[in-house]
Amino acid sequence: MKTELLLHVGVFTSLAEARLEVAYSLDTYFNLDRRHSALGYRSPHQFEADLFHHLSWLPVRHE
Repeated sequence: MKTELLLHVGVFTSLAEARLEVAYSLDTYFNLDRRHSALGYRSPHQFEADLFHHLSWLPVRHE
């Protein structure tokens, strides 16, 4: 069974090809540098960097 492409002329030849195309489309369509009000007017990239920086200061418990 072949699935029609949404962005290009043609069809997907496999599920793996469809997944790659969808992942590529999401990565290029969504602007990860655009600021979002839900993230305190930071971009998703900046929000993630701030989160990792904050988490790096948390103490680690070893049991």
